[in-house]
Amino acid sequence: MPDPPYLVIAADIERQITDGRLAPDARLRSITDLAHDYGVNKNTVVKALNALRDKGLIESRQGWGTFVKPQEKQQ
Repeated sequence: MPDPPYLVIAADIERQITDGRLAPDARLRSITDLAHDYGVNKNTVVKALNALRDKGLIESRQGWGTFVKPQEKQQ
């Protein structure tokens, strides 16, 4: 059984973050734009973004959008 669409989207965005295509502090496209890009409804994109937020990879900034979370420096 294939993964649910939100997990496929979350995995794709996570790959973009880990391989550097989305740099720390990069702004993600809007929910509407991502829904159009992936051919899904906005609720599916919201679930994908929530999964990435739960993993600590992205953060929302009220009034500004959703951004790749800066990585904490190792000491």
